[in-house]
Amino acid sequence: MRRVPADPRANFDSAAVSDLAEPTSPTDAVTAVTAPSARTAQLADTIPPDLGPPHRIILIRHGQTAHTVGDLISGSGSDPQPDLDGEGLAQARAAATRLSQWVGAVDRIVTSPLPRARQTAQEVARGSQVTLTQDASWTEAHFGSWESLSVAEVVDRFPGQWEAMIGDPLLGPPQGESLDRVRRRVIAAWDSLGGQAGTTVVVTHLTPIRIVLAQILGTPHESFGRLLVRPGSLTVIDRWADAGAVVITVGERG
Repeated sequence: MRRVPADPRANFDSAAVSDLAEPTSPTDAVTAVTAPSARTAQLADTIPPDLGPPHRIILIRHGQTAHTVGDLISGSGSDPQPDLDGEGLAQARAAATRLSQWVGAVDRIVTSPLPRARQTAQEVARGSQVTLTQDASWTEAHFGSWESLSVAEVVDRFPGQWEAMIGDPLLGPPQGESLDRVRRRVIAAWDSLGGQAGTTVVVTHLTPIRIVLAQILGTPHESFGRLLVRPGSLTVIDRWADAGAVVITVGERG
């Protein structure tokens, strides 16, 4: 019998929920990709019958910070690193509640070491027996000289560089990481999750989540902006032993 991934939203009244709200910053997405339960039956013919149950991986974007509200570029090089603000803390707690409703207990929680991710992960892990594991491969991109600036400021101070980086993944900000470099470390971290069972939660950032989704969906980097992954949201993926994966939902925030 072929296995069809379960919809984590099965306990909700709505069968399909799309995040089509306004983006929280110019670098956020403009549209969302979801896999509503009505389509899961179509996946039956794509999943071999002998791979066993999937490893469910839930990617959680950290909650809101002052940089989010200010539409500022916030990578791993920001100094000081922003903490969750009051709304961000509420988003982290809401994510923990949704996680509990969807899957109950989890087997492991991995987090980016940046403060906003760790603070979100602590809320997710609160009351559980799971120890947080920090993995720097899941940190946000290092935006070098662009850190803590708005996109408008980058375009003004570094003429042509923003557009060039968007068009070429081998280019990066001055003293920062190229998208290709970030992709290589994130995909290595993603691949390291292979061979596990149960449910893994990874608390991370916008760029790593988009990179994983692009890898699974075969989406070119130019389309990153079409994947809406809001602060405090859950992206659910089922992965099988042969590294095949199905995206269940993207950027779900209820």
